[in-house]
Amino acid sequence: MTESPWFPFFYQFIIGGAVFILGIALALRKGAISMSVRKDRRTIFQLIVGYLALAAFYAVMIFSAGV
Repeated sequence: MTESPWFPFFYQFIIGGAVFILGIALALRKGAISMSVRKDRRTIFQLIVGYLALAAFYAVMIFSAGV
């Protein structure tokens, strides 16, 4: 039985996404970043967009491999 390349993808981006969200939530809770500061909101936005772009890039790579 061959393992689908989507299993590691979903594992990485679901488990990793949970850790990512917990990290942002912890930073917000501890006051390291604040949603009231424009620069901090921009940083959070960039982190989220970067995470989603990486997930999209990996998905395209899996699709282009033909599996």
